[in-house]
Amino acid sequence: MRRYAGLWFPEDEGTLSRAMKARLDSGVYRGDRLSEALRYVTGFRTAVDCGANVGMWTLELARHFSKVVAIEPAPANVECLKANTEPFANVTIVECALGVAKGACGLTMRKGNFSAVVMHDGQIPMMPLDEFQLGDVDYIKVHVNGYEPHVLRGAVKTIRRCRPVLTVVLKQK
Repeated sequence: MRRYAGLWFPEDEGTLSRAMKARLDSGVYRGDRLSEALRYVTGFRTAVDCGANVGMWTLELARHFSKVVAIEPAPANVECLKANTEPFANVTIVECALGVAKGACGLTMRKGNFSAVVMHDGQIPMMPLDEFQLGDVDYIKVHVNGYEPHVLRGAVKTIRRCRPVLTVVLKQK
């Protein structure tokens, strides 16, 4: 692992892009989007960070919510996520992929981009968010590089039951 702007990142990823460094140097990564979303949250009990990566949003969520569940499937990112969130007792890290049904998948990290993955058959556990049976969820962030529709379909019961504020990052094609 290596450190930049107070965060741990996977060692084998080469250099961080200039755009990423600029965002990190200005404070919270995409902090404007997070701040906007948090304006709509009425309770700050539980936040779920789907595609937590190395914890850039997880850390900020931990400052606002009583409990944060950070879900990340990529082992190198999980190692950094654990190191970055170590001071926060209210963060629970779950190492798995999210989808529509229980199963397994594999991930291939694209060289030079620690957040871009290609999913395929493999050994990483995959499960729907609904399987976690979380209560009191007030906020869910979903940023899973094109797999967002699958994650949302696996979270329908949680969303209906808890009515959380959602931030869903979608890539334009």
